[in-house]
Amino acid sequence: MRQRLVVLLAALATALFVVAPAGASTDEERDSSAVTELAGAISLESVYEVAPATIDGDKLVSVIIKLDEQSVASYDGGVPGYAATNPKVTGHDKLNPNSSAVTKYQGFLKNKHTDFESSLAAAIPAAEVTQSYEFIIGGVAALVPSGQLNALSKMEGVSGVFLDQLNQLDTEVSPGFIGADDLWADLGGQDQAGEGIIVANIDSGIWPEHPSVSDPDPSGNSYPAPPTYWNGSGVGAGCDFGDPFNPTDAPFTCNNKLIGAYDFTATYKAIAGLIPTEYDSARDSNGHGTHTLTTAAGNGAVAADIYGIPRGDVSGIAPRAHVVAYKGCGLTGCFSSDTSAAIQQ
Repeated sequence: MRQRLVVLLAALATALFVVAPAGASTDEERDSSAVTELAGAISLESVYEVAPATIDGDKLVSVIIKLDEQSVASYDGGVPGYAATNPKVTGHDKLNPNSSAVTKYQGFLKNKHTDFESSLAAAIPAAEVTQSYEFIIGGVAALVPSGQLNALSKMEGVSGVFLDQLNQLDTEVSPGFIGADDLWADLGGQDQAGEGIIVANIDSGIWPEHPSVSDPDPSGNSYPAPPTYWNGSGVGAGCDFGDPFNPTDAPFTCNNKLIGAYDFTATYKAIAGLIPTEYDSARDSNGHGTHTLTTAAGNGAVAADIYGIPRGDVSGIAPRAHVVAYKGCGLTGCFSSDTSAAIQQ
């Protein structure tokens, strides 16, 4: 069966502000503390935005560092010994992460990133690489003292330095609004809509005990095993619940509806920090990720109520799909480096 993976992404903007890379201007033209806005870049407000006037000192800021390379998804050849992996060049419908060409080129990029991490540690000892992006972007994320951003931009192999942004969650959809109930009839009914599909959601996590991700579903229909192409992804054991940071974070074993749950909030935890009511796991702290994931692919015939008042039954758009939760957002938002790490998987 052909692999089908639907990915619903939290808002992502990685091209924000850029520190001018080496070669972008002469030394005479370059202000040693200047941060230059890249032409055409998206400018977003963030409580963690570092203004040009304050870029000095030892305060750590999160940045996405674009290296002088093409990511696996965009590589069109040119490196001796490494075949192109861009589907537009290879003629394939989509990227095959398990192909020999992809595996080989990904290994090449991993080695480059390891070498860059060593160079970064030597040049800026307080810096720390937090993520490596081979499949997308072609670079790494790092925590760097704000006063060293200009030095970072001048490092060999660096083509851009983007200040990480804390993006905000936003969504509003429903089956009736988009006409999903009409489509269900063409798919054999609501109790079959989404069969054999895996829906992956990058958001604030999932509340795994929610009836919208139960197996069997509220109508008593059990789920089959996920498609054979699914062998897990991400980090950890693949069902990341029960961390002692919050005593109410109960352990949970995934099922054939919720087939995986992963936490990718490394930057958020380092920069914003968790408060005691949050969870250091894939568990949802504010309900947003649970809402978006179950709106997309939650079980059908789930009884909903607000403060004990029945509001009828609710259903996801693809109620019989398998689901995977990737947590890339905390209570106050989503760092682009974290959501990019989730996309990388």
